[in-house]
Amino acid sequence: AEGVALELVVAGSLDDGKAMKFCLLAQELLNQVFYPLLRPMISHRIVSTEVFGLLNLLRPLLLPAFNGGKRWSEYVPPAREKLEVGLAAVEAGLLESGGPYLLGERLSYGDASIYTTLEECLAYECFDRSALMQAHPRVHAFMQAVGKRASPWMRRRVREHQMGIRSTVEVRGAEWWEEGGCGSGKGGQRVALWRIDDDSA
Repeated sequence: AEGVALELVVAGSLDDGKAMKFCLLAQELLNQVFYPLLRPMISHRIVSTEVFGLLNLLRPLLLPAFNGGKRWSEYVPPAREKLEVGLAAVEAGLLESGGPYLLGERLSYGDASIYTTLEECLAYECFDRSALMQAHPRVHAFMQAVGKRASPWMRRRVREHQMGIRSTVEVRGAEWWEEGGCGSGKGGQRVALWRIDDDSA
């Protein structure tokens, strides 16, 4: 329905199938890259920046405590591997279509799905966005092309829904800290934050 409303729907079963393929890839990247790293990235930011960075001294103890006993090295490598596989698939899709979009000259809902997902994943500090884009030049051009068209919506989203902060990690970290952080007893946002990818949730 959103694709129809935004005129991103594609006519013809073949093109629709291609667009849907990249929607499914975007969901895989969310499930295997973005969500598994969200809590570790938020806890990393809180430990590194809050209380004037004093929590950094306790980093070896705090990060595993916040992240179900797992260390940083257990989260990042599998996520990076999946991200690189996803980038290679998008690069191949753009090569096949001739660009600038996944269906050639026509912007589709598949482009919107992949663009927003890659923007979120590539914003994580544990990834070298510049190096990844250099290794995937068609993806780099694609991100620039879609980003230019999406910029008015992105600015509105940041202004109206993200407290003026572009980074999802910074937004969620700020929400957690404003709701009391660790040990305040307020708890509401803290529970929602730390249970994002908790199997017991």
